[in-house]
Amino acid sequence: MNHPCQKCIYYARGLYSDTGFCTRSIIYRGRGKIIYDFASNARGDESRCGPSARLFVPVKNKETLVLDDSTFPRVHNDEDH
Repeated sequence: MNHPCQKCIYYARGLYSDTGFCTRSIIYRGRGKIIYDFASNARGDESRCGPSARLFVPVKNKETLVLDDSTFPRVHNDEDH
């Protein structure tokens, strides 16, 4: 399935073919972690990107972002404190 958000700079691939995250839509931030909402949820909510894709910014010759620990390294691990 080709998700329409895959051509946006804020889209990050998920672990499965039908999942993807919107890096503009943070649902949790704290304790050294950032958790993004699914792109489909952000597109369905008018207060975020919405069906009209008001926050859409097209990708220009870039690979899609893959979220893993190397993408957003932690400055420090505050879970140990």
